[in-house]
Amino acid sequence: MAPQCTGMAGWGRLNAVVNPEAHQRSVAISHHLGRICATAALYQMYGRRHWLSDQPQGSELYNLPEWRQLSHVPGVTWCYMNMCMAGLKSTRGYPLKKPSELWASHEILLVRFRKMICDQKHQHEQIEGGESRPSQIW
Repeated sequence: MAPQCTGMAGWGRLNAVVNPEAHQRSVAISHHLGRICATAALYQMYGRRHWLSDQPQGSELYNLPEWRQLSHVPGVTWCYMNMCMAGLKSTRGYPLKKPSELWASHEILLVRFRKMICDQKHQHEQIEGGESRPSQIW
């Protein structure tokens, strides 16, 4: 799962100042989708199935009450990683760091991502303007 984070992370905070009405609409949509995903994750676990969720690091998604509840379910785990180490690049071909937080129903879903912390051996392009949408692709 990767519910829309537009109202909960990154440039959304600037938009809250620049365009508060649009930001509030975006937050409402992001929260609604986030709650749907938390419910789906719970159903997956009750059915003995698995799930994985991805958000930019610092997203407010995992602070929603439904996700806080989910964090106490046995087996639920999380990690941080940098998308540049998974090959995320800008439209011009430069690495995009995009610090991310992943949650999952089982450690085995995250084990490979835990190692993907930027080694600082390359320069990053900033995620802004036209690079925002392309950075949402896995």
